[in-house]
This record gives sequence, C-alpha cells and structure tokens, in this order.
Amino acid sequence: MDQGRRFAGSDPSLSRQIDLMKGIAILLIVAFHIGGQELKTAPDSAYRILTYQGVQIFFIMSGFGLLYSQLKSNSAGIACSWKQWLIRRFIRIYPLYFLVLFFTLAISLSGAKVIKVSKISLNSFGDFFMHATMLHIFSLKTFWSMNVALWFVGVITFLYFLFPFLNWVLYHWNKPVRLWCISLLLYFLAVTVKTMTIGPFDFLRPTFSDVVVNQMLTGLLLFFHGMVLARVIFDGKLRFSRPTGIVVFFFSLLSWFVILTIMSGMPGGNMYYVLWHLLTMSVFLCLSIGTHILVAGARYFLPVHIIARTITWVGTCSYAIYLVHWGFISPVMSRFSSFVTGLAVYTAVMMTLAFLLTIWDYRVKKLLNRLLIKNGSLAEGNRDLARRGAI
Repeated sequence: MDQGRRFAGSDPSLSRQIDLMKGIAILLIVAFHIGGQELKTAPDSAYRILTYQGVQIFFIMSGFGLLYSQLKSNSAGIACSWKQWLIRRFIRIYPLYFLVLFFTLAISLSGAKVIKVSKISLNSFGDFFMHATMLHIFSLKTFWSMNVALWFVGVITFLYFLFPFLNWVLYHWNKPVRLWCISLLLYFLAVTVKTMTIGPFDFLRPTFSDVVVNQMLTGLLLFFHGMVLARVIFDGKLRFSRPTGIVVFFFSLLSWFVILTIMSGMPGGNMYYVLWHLLTMSVFLCLSIGTHILVAGARYFLPVHIIARTITWVGTCSYAIYLVHWGFISPVMSRFSSFVTGLAVYTAVMMTLAFLLTIWDYRVKKLLNRLLIKNGSLAEGNRDLARRGAI
C-alpha cells in the first residue's frame, strides 16, 4: 500500500492524460452519431466502426477511473462503506441524467422539434419511468427509446452495482494468471451466451440476446480490463504515461490476440468478434500513446498546449456532452445547406449547453454532498473531497 501511495502522488500527468482520453472518446462518439444522422454512413463502414470505439474506450476508462480513485482514497485514509460509495455514484450520475430525461419527456409531450426524440415504444410516461429507474436496459422496447445515447448510462449503472464484487475478485485473485483466466471467462461468456453469429454491429438487429451480449457483457469485459489496468498502475508495476509501460501493454495486447484467435475456433467463437475486440484494445493503445505525447508536448509548444487544454476541457464536460449531443444533431444541422456551417453551429450549441449543464451539475453535487454529510449519510472523512465536488 505504501508503494501505491507513493505512486498515486507522483504522477500528476496521469489525471491530465485521463481527461484527454475522455475528451477524444466523447468526440469519437459525437462523430459516430453525426455519421449516422447527417452523413448517412453505413453501419458497417470503417468510419462508423472506428468512431464507435469511443463507447468502448469509455467502458475501459470507467472501470479504470472508479478503481483508481478508490485506491487513492484508501491510501489517503479516506475509507467509506459500499453503501456510501453507491450514494456517491448516485450523486455523480443521477441529477444531470434526470434533468436531461425530464426535458426529453417534456419536449416529447409538447411535440416541439427542438431536439430529436427516439421512437417512444411504450408511452411517454412509461418510457420515462423505465429510464428513470434504469430498467430500460432490460427491455429491447426501451433500450434505445427517448434518447438513443441513454443506454450507456443504464449499463454503466448496472456495472456500478457489480463493482464491489469485481473489486473483491481483483483484490483476492490478483495473480496475473488468475486475472487472465477471469478475463477469458468473461470473454467466453460474452461470445457464447447467444447462438447466432456475433458481429460488431449485430446489436442493430431486433433481438434482445444481441443487446445483452454486445452492450452489457462486452461492457463488463472492458470495464474489468480497466479495473485490472488501474490495479497494476497503482501498485507501481506499470507506468501508464511512460514508453516502457506502453511497450508492456502492447505485448499484453499481442498475447490477447493470440489467445482470442485460438478461442475463435471454440464453440460459439467468432474471428470477426476477435478482430473487433482487438481493434478496441488497439485504439486504446493509440490513445494512450497520443495523449502521452500531448501531455509532454504541451509543456514546450504553445499550439500543442492549446490543443491539449481544449481537449481536456471537452473531457471535463464529457458526461454532459454525452447526454445532450444526440438529440441536437439533426434539428440543428439540418437547418443549414452547408455541412461545415451546420457542424460549426451544432458544435457551438452543444458545447455551450454542455458547459452550462456541467456547472449546474457541479453545484448540485456540492449541495447534495453537504446535505448528506450533515445528516450522516456520508462519512465525516469525505468532507474535504465533498466540498471540492470530487465525490
């Protein structure tokens, strides 16, 4: 633990690198939906497959960020129960999510064309209830209703409930061979749960088994990979922001490719899915190298510094961007004959709204943290972090 404590405080560039990766990932997601709504690109085109990796990267970063922050809190002597931990996660996710959901319902009922609303499958209030309780991810009818992008929030919430168990597994079964076996078990589960062939965009087919495999179980696999990476980095066994660490991660990626290729010949295996997973890990590797270069170059070159600060700011607002970006693409960009003009106006509208929502969310989280600490729902040891809005 002492080694982890020294490492946690000795790499300030890591937090900047994480924000940069979040910023790039959310830009990829926005590009993915612009490709679908405005560019009319095919679902299996190289453009859509590459930009969809932003979603996959967020699964990895979610697992990494959760465990890394937990380890830092523990090393600083800031301990809390799992009940308090879940309350903090609720505060981080739900206020802004509910606000966006409420306005989506209001616009849907009014019939206004201010934002795009996905097909309502039950009725407006029924879909609202399913999304408000995060149950929409367990029904194909509501998985993409109201706002297509909201499925990710439901899946991440589901993974949050699994996080204490995954953390226990990672703590007690922390040997490399055991971790590889667990990862392979999760992969095998994601591949063999359904009987039909898996492709990276099979979730577009109207079968719930495709949804479960491609979104929830694959998300669980990538989420766990992020947790493993956080554990290794915090223990000082791998420096995420050093070339040596990147080389180690690259060879780890190659070993995954060999193992998954072998598994593709097993019952339920599929080489196409192996390549899909390899692409995700390769994009993550490239982002690791790219953000490392940006963090290093920002110290010496002004243009690189401006680019890095801009992307970091986007990463800071990434949650708000994710919640609002999908609904404004067509209503804003379709008003302009020029794609470039529409994109510029859409970017300005989306970023302004996301910035204002991020400020609102920050203030609400601070207020809720203070109220919960006052009535004893959050531990006294979390007071300083809560005041800064860090939990």
